[in-house]
This record gives sequence, structure tokens and C-alpha cells, in this order.
Amino acid sequence: MVGGVEFAPHLTRDLVLRVSGGRRMVTNSELSYAGMKDPVSGRKWGGVTREFGHGMLEWGHPMWDLYAGAGFAYLDGTHVVANTELDVQAGGNAQVWQDHEKRMIVRTGLNFSYYSYRRNSYLFTWGQGGYFSPQSYYAIMIPLEWTGHRDMWTWLLRGEGGFQHYHSDAAPYFPLNDGLQPAAIGQNTEGAQSASGVAGNVQGRVVYQVTPSLRLGVQASYSRAGSWSEVSAILMAHYTIDSF
Repeated sequence: MVGGVEFAPHLTRDLVLRVSGGRRMVTNSELSYAGMKDPVSGRKWGGVTREFGHGMLEWGHPMWDLYAGAGFAYLDGTHVVANTELDVQAGGNAQVWQDHEKRMIVRTGLNFSYYSYRRNSYLFTWGQGGYFSPQSYYAIMIPLEWTGHRDMWTWLLRGEGGFQHYHSDAAPYFPLNDGLQPAAIGQNTEGAQSASGVAGNVQGRVVYQVTPSLRLGVQASYSRAGSWSEVSAILMAHYTIDSF
């Protein structure tokens, strides 16, 4: 079972405390998301879940906003070594241009993120989770977002780019205490890795208002962080029930 809950009370008119928690699937790879079957032994492993708690302070204003928060998570799966995660985020965004007649807005800002895992579980061997889990990762990003609305069309185009650095410790091929690691022949660990460079993501969304209650849309995105990248595409249909 997976799910989550979120509370966002206003501490003042502009200050919001956002507290969330839950249990979610780790979708980095087929192994971490759905699990896989060892073709030799027939045993299954993977299907990692993330039980988390997170708190965030958000200071909002029509022209700008600031935020800062942190969270902790416990990750576990079927025949997968357990792990923990710490994450910290802070940043802000501001409106830099607006066209009232065409209902278009451009926003930019500066975002910082840091997270750390207890152990490196990025391999795809028995007992590993198959998800990006460095012992330290930080990124400083500059976002740029353009939103607009005209007639029946609504759109969003968002890009984010900046600098990243991460370090991953060496990891055993078979981290579970089941006798496989000592029996491994030859090299039996993945070496430590450190890297710095460019990180970024881009997202686009277009929505068409078919009727007052029905909206149809499409969304696509690409992101790159650490040593992995991800591409996704989504078809959307939203129907609003006004009253009964």
C-alpha cells in the first residue's frame, strides 16, 4: 500500500508551514519500481518503497516567494538492503515580466538542494535497489518559467540549469548478509565515484479547455541529475464536477 498526507496551515497571512509524509514507490528503474527476477535462481528482488516525512516553510507574495525545508526517509524492499535518506532544500522565485493583456508571466529564481543516503544502492545485483543514492549530492539551479493563457489554451514552459556535485561510496555487489558476497569471484565491489558538472531539466505542458468542465492536455519533461537522466510524457484529462 502506498499513499501520503499533507497539512499546510497558515502561520501568518504570508507564511505557510507545509508538513507531509507517506509511503511511495521509488521509480528510478524497473528494479526499484516493480522488482525483477534472477534468471539463474528464479528469486525476485526490488520493489523499493520510500517512507518519508518532510517539513517546509514557505513565504509567499504575489510577486515572489521563498522556501526552506528538510526531510528524512527510510527505504526498503523485497530482498533489498535497507537505506536512509536526508534531504534539504532552500530557494526563492520572483516574477520578472508580465503581460496582462495576453495573460503571460515569466518567473526566475535560485534553488539549492542537498541530499545524502546512508549507503550506495545504485547497482542492479542481488540485494541492491537500483536507485541513485549518493552519500552526498548538492545542486545550485536557476529556474526560468513561462506561463500563459489565451482563449481555450493554457501552457507552461519551464527550464532549470546549474551546477551539481555528488560522491558515491564503494558498494558491494551482494550487500545482504546471505553469504553471496564472500563467495563472489574476482572483483566484488563497485568503486567509489565523484563527479561535478552541469545539471538541468526542462518541462512543457499544453492544456485545452474543451468544455467548462473538461480539459485535455499533454506534458513532456527531461531531467538530468548525478549520473542518470529521465524522459517522461503524460496525457491528461481533467473533469470538474461543480455540484450534485
